[in-house]
Amino acid sequence: AAAGHAVFNSNGIDADFQVKSNGNANMLFVDGAEDSVRVGGASGEADDTFSVVESGANVVNSRFRNSNADANGVRITFEKASASPANNDELVQLDFMGRDSAGNAELYAGIQAFIDDVTSGSEDGILRFGTISAGAYRNRLDILPTETVFNQDDMSIDFRVETDNGANAF
Repeated sequence: AAAGHAVFNSNGIDADFQVKSNGNANMLFVDGAEDSVRVGGASGEADDTFSVVESGANVVNSRFRNSNADANGVRITFEKASASPANNDELVQLDFMGRDSAGNAELYAGIQAFIDDVTSGSEDGILRFGTISAGAYRNRLDILPTETVFNQDDMSIDFRVETDNGANAF
């Protein structure tokens, strides 16, 4: 390795790397066979490249903190850096998963962002919010370049606006 650098597994063999902490034998675990990195545990979901595992009650898995004194806050960037972007490309999908009473993994809510128009100088984006209702995933709110659509999937649901003086102002 070059001066000032440490290289582990330079031959790229199927070898794991782990860092232990006082209470966790797998505080940092690099799985050579799975090409994945896990913080907090040796096991994760199939096909995850990076995961944070926590089993404690009422703990924070990840925290991003900005302690500077200016007006800027924490900034997290999700970037699709394609060399050939196209209209309707998905940029990011945030899945909010949980288990149902039978132990099946379910997508209960999600947020998606898409490119609507990649044309330089007139780019447009789409932001979509969805939830599961009666066992089916439905679009609840679509923020589009020329309109905002509530209940895109035509569900039989109420829409209500509340005020200080009433639960059904609109």
